[in-house]
Amino acid sequence: MIRTIALSVIFVTLLMIAPQVSHAAPDGAREILLTGNLTKPSGHSPQWICYEFLTKIKRHYGIQDPQQDLKVVSIRNTSPDRIRILMQQLLFETPVWGASLSLDMDTNGVIHRVEGTFYPGLEKKLFHLPMHPAISAQKAVSIAKSSLGADNTYAAGRDHTALYYLPARPGCPLVYAVSFSVRAPRTETLTVFVHSLTKRAIAHISESSHLNRSQRLN
Repeated sequence: MIRTIALSVIFVTLLMIAPQVSHAAPDGAREILLTGNLTKPSGHSPQWICYEFLTKIKRHYGIQDPQQDLKVVSIRNTSPDRIRILMQQLLFETPVWGASLSLDMDTNGVIHRVEGTFYPGLEKKLFHLPMHPAISAQKAVSIAKSSLGADNTYAAGRDHTALYYLPARPGCPLVYAVSFSVRAPRTETLTVFVHSLTKRAIAHISESSHLNRSQRLN
């Protein structure tokens, strides 16, 4: 009887931390979805709880060092008793495009849901050496605007520029993501990826309440 109870406790504990859904995409991404009472109540900070949990499950998803591979970028309340922590994947301290984890936690420090995308082993694609841009952010904006051609709607919009690694492309290049936003007739954002070494615009992504499409340029 005691042995049966002990085995049941071990089984339940394994269910709490074992990956429930993890799919490997063709580009090597790991799609993660975990639900349940994933941690015990804790009085520690949300950041501490998240990193401790990810340290326990990291081997399932190819995460080498949660403190180094993931950065907390926002913490916000989604309801009176729930908070959501958003973590961005980093590669050589630079964000990875399309790679982040969202963790839902209650006010007792219990994580109930983890969802997102993580790209393991990206440093191997770069032979463990970071890339360095050959152009400035200002030059990237100029290249992005030129790639728009006759479409001046976006070119006149407000722009935001940041460096990212782009894991969906061969070699995981370092790119400038240049975003243009327009508000009429509806809010829409066009992001142009400019290769920081070849100095070419390589893809467009358009997003709005009615549209979400991408175009590969070359």
